[in-house]
Amino acid sequence: MSIEKPVLDYLRSRFSQGRIILFTGSGFSSGAKNKFKENLPTVQELKERIWKIAFPGDSFEPESDLQNIFEVALASKKTELSVLLTKLLSVDNGTIPEYYRRIFSAPWSRIYTLNLDNLSSVAHSQFALPRSLKEVSAIGDEHVAISSDSNIRVLQEIHVNGDLSGIPDKITFSAKQYSSRLTRPDAAYTRMVADLVSNSFVFIGSTLNEPSLWQHIEARKTGPAKGLRELRPKSFLVVPSLDKARQRVLADYNIEWLPMDVQTFSEELLKKVEDSFVPGQQYISRQSSVFQGVDKAIPVVSELANKPNEGSDFLQGQEPIWADIQTGRAINRRSDDQLWRDVVGRVNGGRKKEVFVVTGTSGSGKSASLMRAALRISSELGVKVGWISKDVEIGIPGIERQMVAEGAPDVLVIDDADMYGGQLAVLLSRLLDLPRKPLVLVAVRSGRLDAVFNPASLEGVFVHEVVMPHLEDEDIGALLDVLDRENRLGVLKGKARAEQEKVFRLKAGRQLLVAMIEATSNRRFEEKIHDELDGLPAESKLAYATIAVATALRFSLLRSEVLIATGQSDNIMMNAIDNLLRRKILVVGDKPNSVRARHRRIAEVVLEHLRVSGNLKDILAGLAFLSATKVDQLMGRTELPWRMLRTIINHDFLARTLGVDDARSVYIVVEGLLSWDHHYWLQRGSLEIEVGVLDEAENFLGQARALGEDDPFVENAWAYLLYKKANENPAALRASEFADEAQSILEGLVASRGKKDPYPFHVLGSQGLSWVRRGIRIKSEKIEMLRHLDKRMREGVDLYPRNENLSLLQKDVYRELLLVAAN
Repeated sequence: MSIEKPVLDYLRSRFSQGRIILFTGSGFSSGAKNKFKENLPTVQELKERIWKIAFPGDSFEPESDLQNIFEVALASKKTELSVLLTKLLSVDNGTIPEYYRRIFSAPWSRIYTLNLDNLSSVAHSQFALPRSLKEVSAIGDEHVAISSDSNIRVLQEIHVNGDLSGIPDKITFSAKQYSSRLTRPDAAYTRMVADLVSNSFVFIGSTLNEPSLWQHIEARKTGPAKGLRELRPKSFLVVPSLDKARQRVLADYNIEWLPMDVQTFSEELLKKVEDSFVPGQQYISRQSSVFQGVDKAIPVVSELANKPNEGSDFLQGQEPIWADIQTGRAINRRSDDQLWRDVVGRVNGGRKKEVFVVTGTSGSGKSASLMRAALRISSELGVKVGWISKDVEIGIPGIERQMVAEGAPDVLVIDDADMYGGQLAVLLSRLLDLPRKPLVLVAVRSGRLDAVFNPASLEGVFVHEVVMPHLEDEDIGALLDVLDRENRLGVLKGKARAEQEKVFRLKAGRQLLVAMIEATSNRRFEEKIHDELDGLPAESKLAYATIAVATALRFSLLRSEVLIATGQSDNIMMNAIDNLLRRKILVVGDKPNSVRARHRRIAEVVLEHLRVSGNLKDILAGLAFLSATKVDQLMGRTELPWRMLRTIINHDFLARTLGVDDARSVYIVVEGLLSWDHHYWLQRGSLEIEVGVLDEAENFLGQARALGEDDPFVENAWAYLLYKKANENPAALRASEFADEAQSILEGLVASRGKKDPYPFHVLGSQGLSWVRRGIRIKSEKIEMLRHLDKRMREGVDLYPRNENLSLLQKDVYRELLLVAAN
């Protein structure tokens, strides 16, 4: 048959980028044989077979609904129904026609199927496919994460209605089963509906008239909206016939009908675009953090800084890009020259166990300074420089493996390095223990330095701290020159240079970002950001708020992820995002199809404004839901989806930003998705400990202990709970037993993890001191316990000399010891 060139060109382009999704219905599998040596049944054939179980001896009524027939059979002959369905839908090995090979070899981003059969897993064993293929059920006891667009380990086929292993109870087949499913969070359907808006699909074997599917689509308003640009990518429906009314309805959703069956689609259409398969698979390989067991490579500066003439809005508050350094939009500051002098001699000279740390507040110019140093090392000295920023999806284990591999960068630069938390110090220590000792430069916020640079983990490592200063007079002059050259002086245009310089000196203590915005707009920084958010239409405000909060937490979002987080999977939201990008309120992120706020400092102002106005809860709940759909038990805990989830559901963060009641509501939103994860229960239990609801805390932490056996963080929280129970009622029969067990656990953690984590010292000191005051009555026993606690606290202070809380705790314990001994 004749296939129009625009269709082939479009599919070839999408396949070459690995950006097209396959969606299959019952007609897709009909070419394979089942255990009865029959072709897999159509819907009508399935109705007839189940009818014989539901109504034995009665004449078949073709107009009956499959869902109702299934419901009757399930209620009356569950075992017989289960056996029949399993045999009918189990593909017999070696019976799959060859044309399926080409379909499963295409570089699909992922596959969704309404079918229960195991066609894809049998195809994976029958054919030599270029990519591992894995079936996952969206229904069951175990949580299954759907791979993100930029982190596709294997080709996933998501069975949105369940698979063979779930027959007959853990599938969505009857109306009752579907209604039950609507009452709980549904990651698979939510992700699928978001994908329907933001990705190209090829639908095969379904006319898309399944009521369950359309209920989800309409519930999320994904239909056409008048007056808006059509931003949904074109999709294609592959079925032999389709009535005109259906064609018209689907055209409104930008879905084009291709009149062909599965075999024709493979042998006549796919064959003509097969030249795009290899580039597509290669593209997916590059985008995936782990692909067939290979770590994603650390990006190299010489490859990143390849668009020297690229435009940006750096001078109006956007985070710097490489072209800003190359074109001089980001000025060369005196502190940049000092950093260069400090590191240049180390690049080719003898390496030591040392790390250069650029510190400063948000918006002080840390990133630009670090980028300039990395670019100069790469271009002027010809050295291979690795660059890791917040958008790079590589965890600490991956960094370590890449840095010991052949051809590893000689210099490693990590921006926003505190995103790795306390594990950063461990990583740096291990890297600097390598024989070749790479030169390492990192940027860390001033307020986070003590938290992430654990002296015990960095023993023997010399830390060079380079503090970003406020704008100096020389910097102000250079900045004014650039603003004038780029026509970005704003209200300063036409004023005398002396007056321009005076304005900058008065603004924000000469901090770079705030000074630029306030001086050129003549408005307070926070006021300008607040008005920018509050003046947006509802959909744009929701999109911006969601993306800005994610940016403030150091994460960019794919457009499809914005739809999931907002719960607004429709063309209206796609237009809202597009409008924000055109107005430069948002910018495109480093990852394909990703978006973020133009600067993290601006995003933090938005987050705080939402917190004060009481509009932050739903945003955080949406982001928690999104991240919960992306993690699984096999994913490394330092990979980006886990980092995002752990940041958002941290009990201290939620309680501080939302308050206890709203924090609880966020946990409830994701409970169905994370009930298998011990870290979720740890955070939820820790919240209840802090507010004194100890029965709830014990329940949640009990689940955490059961799921995460021997996890030191769980054990630490459990010890904290035991001490809290003892101190709450010190006269109770088991109070001393609780205190003794808590102390035993904490002593073990101090011995095993004291050099990695100060928290066991904190709990032992604070709660042990409380127990001395409330639970120990005999003076000699008080003194003995206090002496022991004082010894432990001094050990902690020696390990963490910059930890002010630990120092204060040690003084409190010693003061109590003197007081008890004197009385």
